[in-house]
Amino acid sequence: EYQIKVSVWVALDLMLAKHVTEEVEIEPRSEEDIQAAVTDPSSASLGLQVHCTQLHLIMQAKTRSGSPWSSTAIADILLGKDADVTNQGAGRRRPLTMLQADPHGRYIFVTNEASTEALRPHEGTHLFDFPEVDELPPYTRHVFDSSARASLAPRIVLLTGVTREVLGGRIGSLLTQYGHVPISRHDDCLRDLREAVRRRIEGAHGGLWTRSEVIEVLVNHGGSLAPTRDMDHYVRPKSFDAIKAQLDTAHAVVIAGPSG
Repeated sequence: EYQIKVSVWVALDLMLAKHVTEEVEIEPRSEEDIQAAVTDPSSASLGLQVHCTQLHLIMQAKTRSGSPWSSTAIADILLGKDADVTNQGAGRRRPLTMLQADPHGRYIFVTNEASTEALRPHEGTHLFDFPEVDELPPYTRHVFDSSARASLAPRIVLLTGVTREVLGGRIGSLLTQYGHVPISRHDDCLRDLREAVRRRIEGAHGGLWTRSEVIEVLVNHGGSLAPTRDMDHYVRPKSFDAIKAQLDTAHAVVIAGPSG
């Protein structure tokens, strides 16, 4: 249930708020929980210094109760030691191994609990809040040489303290601000979004959840990408590209014409 709620938040944030991808994959072949390809990250307002045309986000959601995450527990996750052995006799692929094989990969760990002091440098507050560190978390460093550690460390972020209540608040804000779903319809909309994730966990649509499918759910509950439904049919003027280019370079545009 926690994974389902995290998946809803991630989908709304990536596809509606940031609009950096057209689909997310639930229960991907990597055997993590969520995966998404971020297109053209350098042009998106993500607060990242990247020099590539695509980022591959690998996300895992885990709950914990009773105590903060220890360095050894996080090391077990990053090294794949926490996974059960599958029927084929092989465990889940190690997140650090996946990152080493894919230079465009980024790993995001979402959890409801806090972490111990030694892990604080690796924590973040949002999906792209990757830390500026050059050393891996404790108990994972012995597996890699210094060059590999420096490359891998800033591509891992631990999002701690993301409780169900926090998720509920974030999802509600996204539904209001970017989905324009009336507050009175939030509960029903969230129910259908959760059910869409559940179906994909069970294998529907190959696990893929597209932006258009998310928008369809929002529209069914009175939502819209625009502040009003009338704006759904907005047609860009022929000069739209020129206007955008002018804003990007001179940061100003003069609009002249009659009222309206």
